[in-house]
Amino acid sequence: LVTDLQRNKTYHIPNELGKIIDELNINSIENTEEFYKDDKDTFKEYIDFLIENEIGIITKNKNERKKFTSINTEYETPCIIENAIIDLSINSTHNFKKIFDELESLLCFYIQIRCFDEIDENTLFEIITFSKNRKFWAIEFLIKYKDGYTDCYFLNLLGENNQILNFIIHSTPKNLVILSSNNSIFFIKQKINSADCCGNISSKKFNLTLNHYLESKQFNTCLNKKISIDILGNIKNCPSMQDNYGNHKTTSLLEVATKREFIKYFGINKSQINVCKDCQYRDVCTDCRAFLNNIYDKPQKCNYDPYTNTWNNN
Repeated sequence: LVTDLQRNKTYHIPNELGKIIDELNINSIENTEEFYKDDKDTFKEYIDFLIENEIGIITKNKNERKKFTSINTEYETPCIIENAIIDLSINSTHNFKKIFDELESLLCFYIQIRCFDEIDENTLFEIITFSKNRKFWAIEFLIKYKDGYTDCYFLNLLGENNQILNFIIHSTPKNLVILSSNNSIFFIKQKINSADCCGNISSKKFNLTLNHYLESKQFNTCLNKKISIDILGNIKNCPSMQDNYGNHKTTSLLEVATKREFIKYFGINKSQINVCKDCQYRDVCTDCRAFLNNIYDKPQKCNYDPYTNTWNNN
């Protein structure tokens, strides 16, 4: 796979072209072509493909080539925790002020709040109020649909806090997308009634950004610098995982985020995961470390076979 990280596009290429690209990194087109003198038409076709899609560029000499350096694959962020998931049910009694205070101290960038049951309007407004004027980059709400929910209602809520990126309303009668200037409202028919609905691997969820690509080279793109609170208030790496590190009402998120046993999952990258390490999508995949038999196994909810290049029920 060739991934154009500027245009967010991918190109499937045969392994032979991959070898040619590696060879062109050290040799000229003329010298490389000598290895393919029995099949010059195919070689020319490959070069034309690279040029036409602007995957490659022809340089005049070696000095000009030196201007095109390799991407620095180091990945660093200033935050202790980058992502957080907070799950809610009708019986949850989370202290959102405490949660947001602690996430802010961890320099958390993104927060997703998932509601599996219908949520009271006052509770929702209270959560939004506690999240206002924070240093978070973006907040996303996943909320169960109930009668009376309209696009105007959620547009008004967006006006209450400009850090809210999306509202996703699940279990709706029909699918509908409302695009605002910097935000979106999605009404989806899919029913999401527990954390077990998470972890599906699909080509529709691939992340083709430079940030994700660099992170995937060193870290786990599902759990790295992530912290979660399940519906009972337990602190976890992911709400779908079994291990918990105390309840947020009595345990500080900062205390958990620096524990060795908590961060042990952060560095499990795709080069260490069975099957995934052989997959061409390994650097753009979202991954999942919750639903598997062994922590180094391929996600159970992944239906792709890289050895046959086929998706099953994608």
